[in-house]
Amino acid sequence: MSTWQARGPRTLEHTQVYDLDSSVLGERLQVTVAEPPLAAGGTEPLATLVVLDPMATFDVVVGITRSLSLLAFGAFPPLLVVGVGYDADPLTTMSLRFRDLTPTDAPIPELLAPPVPPAHGAGGADRFLDAIAGDVLPHVASEHRADVADATIIGWSLGGLFGCHALLTRPEVFRRYILASPAIWWDDAEVLRVEERTAAGRGELDAQVYLAVGDREESAETRAWPVAMPPAAVAAAAMVTNAERLVRRLRSRGTKGLDVHLEVLPDEHHPSIFPSAASRGLLHLFGPTTA
Repeated sequence: MSTWQARGPRTLEHTQVYDLDSSVLGERLQVTVAEPPLAAGGTEPLATLVVLDPMATFDVVVGITRSLSLLAFGAFPPLLVVGVGYDADPLTTMSLRFRDLTPTDAPIPELLAPPVPPAHGAGGADRFLDAIAGDVLPHVASEHRADVADATIIGWSLGGLFGCHALLTRPEVFRRYILASPAIWWDDAEVLRVEERTAAGRGELDAQVYLAVGDREESAETRAWPVAMPPAAVAAAAMVTNAERLVRRLRSRGTKGLDVHLEVLPDEHHPSIFPSAASRGLLHLFGPTTA
């Protein structure tokens, strides 16, 4: 007779979870670090991939990076994956991300507000970026083979908005950016105003940007799947339009060293786009065709 016995929860191999009491934030962050198994025992510093919203994204990114490394036979580099989030329940986490990933203390448009109003406010992106640069990355480097001078950020929705803000205001922190459906709509597209204000002083910029948005985020089909969104909400978010506006502006500046790539992915909606954007973004930034 067959038998079935639970062995307890499984943890991701080659992964360590840290509690970081951030002096910048004045509170605790949960930092999860996944080392690439194929690089175990080596000594070379590893390019570091900072993943926002790890509760929903970390395992996806680790799986993609490990499968690409395993199946690309050396053509895709081993990456150290670092999730930056909170040891909190899902509702509290959603509220904290509104505080930490948004660049301004602005109200959430009623049409785009989450079902449970965030309780921690907004506008903390600069402080959170300071915490990543000044607390998270140095501590990771003290325990792992992290090349913090070769750091990439990957963010989805508000995380993509945070990545846009980092690129425009603190481009020295990250060299590469994967921005999946960035919430450029925040505060009446404040990101576009920041781009305008910072353009003149941008100069040379060593940065590669991959930005992806789903074609069903701003189309008639948006109302049919996976949830019915009223046309007014679709228009307010303007996900595809805003992404195209930002990319056009960045390209028009002619900034030396800045490479910006945009893909509008077919049949993808806001909740579905992250795995495709992560996979395609990682291949674009780290794959064998990258110069």
